[in-house]
Amino acid sequence: SLSANGQSSIEVHPLSQLNTERMEFAPVVHGARLVYTASSDAWLVCRTTTGDAFTDLYEVPRMGDSLGTPRRMPRHVINGRYNDGVATFFPAGTGMIFTRNNLEGKNDSNFINLKLYRSELSEEGVWSRGEALPFNDDYYDHAHPALSADGRRLYFASNRPGGYGGMDIWMSEWDGQQWSTPVNLGPAINSPGNEIFPFVDVEENLFFASDSLPGRLGGLDVFAARLNAAEEWELVGALPQPINTPYDDFSLVVDKNFREGYFASNRPGGKGADDLYHFKYEPRIIAGKVIVIDELTGERIPDAAVIVDLGEIEDLFDRLYHPAAQNPTFELSLKGGEGAFDLVPSATKYHLAASHPDYFPREADATVAELADKGGYVIALRRREILRQLQVIVLDKFNKVPVPEAQVTFEDRTMGQRETLVTDSSGTFVRELNCEHDYFLAATRNNYVGDEHALTGLLPRCLEAEMLHDTLWLRPHIVIRLDKVYFDFDKADIRPDVAPVLDKVVEVMKQFPGLRFKVNAHTDSRGNDAYNLELSKRRAKSVMDYLISRGISPDRLEWEGFGETRLTNECDDGVPCTEAQHAINRRVELEVLSMEGVENVEIILKK
Repeated sequence: SLSANGQSSIEVHPLSQLNTERMEFAPVVHGARLVYTASSDAWLVCRTTTGDAFTDLYEVPRMGDSLGTPRRMPRHVINGRYNDGVATFFPAGTGMIFTRNNLEGKNDSNFINLKLYRSELSEEGVWSRGEALPFNDDYYDHAHPALSADGRRLYFASNRPGGYGGMDIWMSEWDGQQWSTPVNLGPAINSPGNEIFPFVDVEENLFFASDSLPGRLGGLDVFAARLNAAEEWELVGALPQPINTPYDDFSLVVDKNFREGYFASNRPGGKGADDLYHFKYEPRIIAGKVIVIDELTGERIPDAAVIVDLGEIEDLFDRLYHPAAQNPTFELSLKGGEGAFDLVPSATKYHLAASHPDYFPREADATVAELADKGGYVIALRRREILRQLQVIVLDKFNKVPVPEAQVTFEDRTMGQRETLVTDSSGTFVRELNCEHDYFLAATRNNYVGDEHALTGLLPRCLEAEMLHDTLWLRPHIVIRLDKVYFDFDKADIRPDVAPVLDKVVEVMKQFPGLRFKVNAHTDSRGNDAYNLELSKRRAKSVMDYLISRGISPDRLEWEGFGETRLTNECDDGVPCTEAQHAINRRVELEVLSMEGVENVEIILKK
């Protein structure tokens, strides 16, 4: 059957070949044998002098998953006239401590109390009759011994003074010569009721039965406890079903492989009073995966570190014995930004702390289901501020020389900040920038046409270099006025006397294929502004169409009309001027856009 969380498997089976209508309880593994306590011929009557139904120790060979034939241990040596049982063995197997009624008989209160005795196995294989431990008391019970794996600590149940209720769990230490005065394990374990049948595994996890601690299903239930970092006992909790039931479940022992054990219970379905049961624990192994990526790029971070901290584990057996629970905090080894590890299926969560020197750390809580997803659990880290120096040079686009004293607007669009910088004698400036921000640069200078562009997505460049470089190109503002290219008033037609001038332009452009021009047309101030703007556009377009008709490629030409916005004299609206003065404003200019292959503009002007 399954544990309460339905994940790690705990199978429970009765030991039918050992169980009878009488009482069988307190199993203990002794090498290749199972030793247990059973009543003799009738129901056990506690503290009786009638001789009816006392308990003895029995042993049975263990052969894999099967058991041999049980036999009672030697009478009159181990098993006496009263109750004998609940034994524990020293590591070498040549000594044991067991529970027995006081051989001296009744005390003043007319009770025969339980005491602890030590017996040694001789070389001939015979157990000694037993020697009472020094802290026994005629007036109080000392029973249910359990030795630690090294045999130096003895746990037992007693109602001796100094406890918290009825029977409590106590501990005594062997100093090499004698047993120390017993110490009560404290209120985290002991209650006002009864705590009995202790057992400690090889890792000193303590199991015991209680009839009063919270978390019980009913009757006696098995609980677990362990020492914390301060060497104080703390309760782990009650064992899950099917170990615990609403009936009496007690005297649990765990084999050293942590995968099986035995206990006693009076649950329904048994043969008699208390029966023996065998259980197997199969931890379920689940693979988990963590992937650490860059928050912006989505790329994996190869050298990231992840500290994994296992949270609460609901299943008590998983908590104590699951292989993946034995190291609750560890650094996960990542390969290529990905790491895998085994999960505890009943863990409520895992706390993950991812870090990298170049990133802000991030912590996250992940469930088992999230970690077990085949795509893995992804942690995205945000890169810390990466600052780099940016060197900007402003160059003359035609002459390829630096432009000093250029003004550059430097705008951090991420932060909404702007400043103006000026280039030095070498046409450069240096500015620090944040590689995760977006920037915009715009350069201007007198007699130049400005240049501007955005700087975005800088992070890949920043990761490759300590200093970034950028160039702004300023185009010299060269405008060639075409003398004698005039238009009649209110006209856009190319006059016959103008054609020879435009044919000269065609000749120059054919001689220098790297030349590109923009045709700028202007009007005088007569007429309204809107009309003049449209008129200038028609004139500019008319000149460009003429050049194209003479074989100049359209991609070498642009045009723009300015209307009366760029008068060359004082002949503005309302100012009386002669026709000759107005004619000067009705002009066409060629603005040089490119002059590749032309050494300097003077060559063009001469032609």
